[in-house]
Amino acid sequence: MLRVIKSLLFAMTTVVVALLFLETIKAYDNNTIPNTTSAISVESWDGKRSKNSVFELLKKKATEKDLVLIKARLNTINEHQNKIVYDFNPKNKRQYSIKKGMNVGLLNQRSLQLEDVNGMYYTDAKGKQLKTLATAFSDAGLPAHIYSPSLINASVADMVSANFLLVAIGIISMMFIIMLLEKIYRFKSYAIMEVNGMTKSRIIKHDWWAGLPVFVSSEAAAVIIIFAVGASSLTFLGLKLFALYILILLLILVSGFFVLDVLSYATLWLIDIYTSIKGSRQSRSFMIFGYMIKISLVILVSINGVSLYNNFLRYSQDSKTMNHWITRHSGYTVQFGQINETNDNQMNFISRKSHQMIDDDSNVIISRNFQEFHPNVRDDEPMSGNVMFVNGTYLKYNPILAYDGTQISYSAPQQGRLMVLIPSNRVDQTNNFLKKLNKLIVFQRRLPNSFDVPRVTEFTVVKTKNNQSLFNYTVGKAIEDSVSRNAIVVIIDKKVFSDNFYWATMTQGMVQFSELKPLKSDIKKLGLESNITGITNAKTRLSDFNTFMVRQIFILVAITSLSLLQLLFAVSFMSVTFLKDQRQRMAIRKVFGLSNQSILMRFMVLNGLLDALLIVGVLTVKSAINILPYGFFYLMFEILIILFTASRAESGLVDTLNHGN
Repeated sequence: MLRVIKSLLFAMTTVVVALLFLETIKAYDNNTIPNTTSAISVESWDGKRSKNSVFELLKKKATEKDLVLIKARLNTINEHQNKIVYDFNPKNKRQYSIKKGMNVGLLNQRSLQLEDVNGMYYTDAKGKQLKTLATAFSDAGLPAHIYSPSLINASVADMVSANFLLVAIGIISMMFIIMLLEKIYRFKSYAIMEVNGMTKSRIIKHDWWAGLPVFVSSEAAAVIIIFAVGASSLTFLGLKLFALYILILLLILVSGFFVLDVLSYATLWLIDIYTSIKGSRQSRSFMIFGYMIKISLVILVSINGVSLYNNFLRYSQDSKTMNHWITRHSGYTVQFGQINETNDNQMNFISRKSHQMIDDDSNVIISRNFQEFHPNVRDDEPMSGNVMFVNGTYLKYNPILAYDGTQISYSAPQQGRLMVLIPSNRVDQTNNFLKKLNKLIVFQRRLPNSFDVPRVTEFTVVKTKNNQSLFNYTVGKAIEDSVSRNAIVVIIDKKVFSDNFYWATMTQGMVQFSELKPLKSDIKKLGLESNITGITNAKTRLSDFNTFMVRQIFILVAITSLSLLQLLFAVSFMSVTFLKDQRQRMAIRKVFGLSNQSILMRFMVLNGLLDALLIVGVLTVKSAINILPYGFFYLMFEILIILFTASRAESGLVDTLNHGN
């Protein structure tokens, strides 16, 4: 049975690892072009040549040397991705993606002129040809960074960042424990084989041949599942690439499996075969080994259990926060592509057009804040502290209460005046904050502004209730970044600050546009199509966060479950080893009509107390003693396992004694 379990577990591991790798390939395809070997990243352009001249030079070099040279960018609108590509040497029919269902937009010569020169280019050039192409980019006034995309590096990075390695290690550890248990259960058979003249190497070969049918059939089923899923999501070209890496992956996994299996046979060298056949006590090596594993796993399961519990609490709190994205009229944010911020002309153009976009939307919401960086609650630095810059539309959907409990109403103030909302427990910071705010306004006046507005000379200060939680529409590293607590709020209109201020606010996702169709139309009208690579709505952000949180919880559940299964197998290992060690004594007691309950009770009490002390110790260190009741469920399972193995052992004790086992 254990032989079947380990083969099925390995097959499951193979499927999981392969499917994770499939997701990595699909993500990798977003940033590469099939059959290219090098990526060329261009982040600046000296502007000495016209855009048309630059593209013509690159096209000439690609056709002269018969090279693949493709300019590509990924465009994302509400989770729908499509590649926008221009092929400088399109004489052969090419695939631009290995994913089924990927929309590819092929640019013509006219559309290319609307694209930004900066961005990503992909080529199959190597050696001298790659150097020649790099020279062409340099001649065109495009300093380029050239590198070779690596699928293997991307795979390792993805697995490490997502903690999938911990899951893999958990599965491998459990498989190794099962292998050890398998050897213990079959120890008598091994002893007889060796007495009959079989060497340990022949015993291992005999075992492998016996287990080969189950292993091969389970792996064959795993491979069929893997390629069926791969074929449903990849083109034929992508499937070939996937198959190549899967074969390598299978070779590594199978090699690792057999290495672990060989290591598990080390148990044959730890036990005196002949005394075991006679029914004498086994070496205490197994018990020591078992307790070492068990203690480690009890600590590991306790730590993982605390992490899982805390993540469930966080998920519950985050779910409440995520509801604000639905109820607070969150709209659409835009994502910009590569922009050379050292190019003043380009920056001024993009900033000016971005400012105009904001002004064109009558229902736009502005919410500039710095919550992502977790400032101190009393930090009053306007551009880094616990401060929010919002417009009047923000107050329409996010009520803020004045000190007397009434809702603050807002109407456009006189020109040259700003309204500042300060929590009552931060009123002592008013003068200092207004000085800093005035310096910021003076600085903003020096920067380009598409609109001619009077300088702000006066402030209307309104005292608000303490410790209000304000939804800030921020997509930070965590969902809780969407809430600012006890912040100073500065109410601005859409024109009072510089173009750069509003552009920077847009790039950080802190400007909510109300309607998709007018937004797309405005982007096209303002000539920002090549600069804006994505439009995302609130539902997409919610989906991304929810997917991330669910995945994190799933990984923790998987790690904790695997650790718990390992622990239960370790308990089985300990119980079986103990019962084998006590077998002769228990059989003799049974012959004379004596109960073995005292032997089992001592074993259960010893293990239960040891585990309870370890669990209490970990929970105390982690300040999570409130989840101690969950530990009792494990102790109950431990007792049941010991009783089950004892029941099986006792059922054949006398027969065992008669046969000298």
